[in-house]
Amino acid sequence: MKILFESWKKYLVEATQPKKLRVFDMDDTLLTTSSMVIVRDPNGKEIKKITPAEYAIYEKQPNEVMDYSEFKILKDPTPIDSAMRSFKRIYNSGLGEHRKLAILTARAETSKEEIKKFLKQIGIEPNKIEIITLGDSDPNKKKDWIETQIKSGYNDIAFFDDSGKNRQAVKKLQHEYPEINLFVDEQPAKSRKIRISKTYMGLKDE
Repeated sequence: MKILFESWKKYLVEATQPKKLRVFDMDDTLLTTSSMVIVRDPNGKEIKKITPAEYAIYEKQPNEVMDYSEFKILKDPTPIDSAMRSFKRIYNSGLGEHRKLAILTARAETSKEEIKKFLKQIGIEPNKIEIITLGDSDPNKKKDWIETQIKSGYNDIAFFDDSGKNRQAVKKLQHEYPEINLFVDEQPAKSRKIRISKTYMGLKDE
């Protein structure tokens, strides 16, 4: 009887415990690099280069082709102190079955090993977090990935991204899944500082 009671008690705790997910973009959110987006004409001629911050608010013209080849690797990665402090604080708060930390980037799969190498250099074990390289800059791809996490049971989610387009796409999930707790940071697109409220600073139960 005692064993049955303990099993039932454990089930009730797990059933009511929130599953927390904290998701960070990488470029111009966690770090900066010297990588640039190359804007080309239909014939492949370079028109100009733009930074990730400029790209976040850039309106692509019909005749322009976007070249992301410089994002296959990390060029001169430099942590953004305010965001990285928050990222490390969440990392150090304890991760596990009900607490997950993720990097969600539009970069290609080819950059994943360099991302892992960078994380190790700053004292983070990459195998303890999830690194998702979408290989696609469509904001809906980030929305779709977070939606899969909601469907897998995560119901307390915070999303941090310098791109207004990405934030707006993810915010739609608030209306589609009103039963979950979803926080989308509302920092200006050009800002390189993340303002995280105390509520969403860590993954420990408040």
